[in-house]
Amino acid sequence: MLKPCLRLDLSSRRSLPKEDLLRFVKIDGKLIFDKESKLPGRGYYLSKDPSCIEKARQKHLLEKKAGVPIQDSLYEEILNEK
Repeated sequence: MLKPCLRLDLSSRRSLPKEDLLRFVKIDGKLIFDKESKLPGRGYYLSKDPSCIEKARQKHLLEKKAGVPIQDSLYEEILNEK
């Protein structure tokens, strides 16, 4: 049996299966929501749980980790995507 592929959730700092996380990639100085987890580059992961997404928004976790400014529209997009 295969082990699940685990990634670190930025908001809770827990290792979770990739299926339970949202992936973001930094391309050309912008952070992009990678809906299909196919884009090349370093991935940043957040849990699909709305409370984790809100915590990341309030504490600017993605901005700090990726080193790029993020607009609130990105958070609105991922909250509506689920």
